[in-house]
Amino acid sequence: METQKIEPKKIAVLFITIFLMIYSKYTTNLVINSIALLSINLLSIITCRKSWKAFIIFGYLLWFNYSIVGANILYNYNNFFTGWKNDYKLMSYGLNILLFFNALLFVMLPFRKERDEEFYNSTHNKDNPIIVVGIVIILSLIFIFGYGRPSETGIRGKTSAIYEYSIILFIIGFYYSGKQWEKTILSIALFAFVLQDMVFGNRTTALLLLVCWFLIFASHKVSFSKTIPFIFIGVMLFSFVGAKRGDNTITLTNVNTVFESLLNRKMMLDTAFAAYYSSLIFIKTEYLVIWGMRLNLFFRFLVSMFLGGNLVKGSNLSSFTRQYFVHYFGGVLPFFAHFYGGYFGILVLSFYFRFIYKYFFFDDGYDEKKDLKKCISIYITCTTPRWYLYSPSPLIRGVLILLILFLICYSFDRSIVNRKHFSNVSN
Repeated sequence: METQKIEPKKIAVLFITIFLMIYSKYTTNLVINSIALLSINLLSIITCRKSWKAFIIFGYLLWFNYSIVGANILYNYNNFFTGWKNDYKLMSYGLNILLFFNALLFVMLPFRKERDEEFYNSTHNKDNPIIVVGIVIILSLIFIFGYGRPSETGIRGKTSAIYEYSIILFIIGFYYSGKQWEKTILSIALFAFVLQDMVFGNRTTALLLLVCWFLIFASHKVSFSKTIPFIFIGVMLFSFVGAKRGDNTITLTNVNTVFESLLNRKMMLDTAFAAYYSSLIFIKTEYLVIWGMRLNLFFRFLVSMFLGGNLVKGSNLSSFTRQYFVHYFGGVLPFFAHFYGGYFGILVLSFYFRFIYKYFFFDDGYDEKKDLKKCISIYITCTTPRWYLYSPSPLIRGVLILLILFLICYSFDRSIVNRKHFSNVSN
């Protein structure tokens, strides 16, 4: 990995960001800051365009941030989740948080200059059908019992936590799939999960799994330009699924209605500006609780990453803030950090993100270490919608779970290899 240099464009972005944040105190025009935010995301995409993983992460961020500023600032869009847009002070504060965090990511991340290495390459010789079959059995149980199917149409299905974490099992399963039949059976299981999620009106888990499959099997075979039509079709399809809300009846009339609504919304993602609405409530709640309580809630959050959220009361910031203002959960990543530690918290979050990006997204080290990095980097990339719009949990707890399961499977695989080697030597 090459040495990170301080680039003039990164210094310029940082100074412009700080200037705009200060200037926003003296103006009521938020359009300039909105354009600056999207420009930083676009510049990040251009800079990291050779790496599919980074490209996907910053592509998501551009779409999400566009949806946020589009609904609240750039367009005259009105619904429940844009209810704060006339509160200039609150909107300015929220936009500065987004601008600061996204600028820090661009400035601090060491963008790679070469394409990502293939998931399966000449050094990958892992093949353990016992692990693969075991994972397929577990996934089958999760598929059947881990998803709450609605009893009537028009209501979305409910995914359990274990259903959402199933992507970890898929990644590890594919890692130990050395034969084509193993890859095929896991691929069938993955697309079954995708289909179930979409049939019952959900999108997130399906999208995560499709990106996972793409990164493992297709990303090294296609160029960015060739995927643009598929990205557009995917956005339209997932928007259609979200609008149908589990109603699987399809007619020409309702298809036309859904797509008209999407075009009127100018391709903005409703989940993004709904999460931003919750995030602004985080800010409003900051004025109602003392610093000691905010730090206590941060400690509870950290403990929940190891024990689980259900066992630690007050660890879920969305649930805590909902007792003060009505919202529908979720929250944009830097607002969690700001609630717990102000702008210093955002700076710490940026350093943490730099650490996991620098450590896991570069394929240096010995084989097993490199393979572990591949698995974790794919997981972080796939779960971008979750950690940016819902909760920071995938960046901490999700990574820990993947690490533990990977080490368990690795130890099991090595024990089998050693046993075979010992048996061959004895014979």
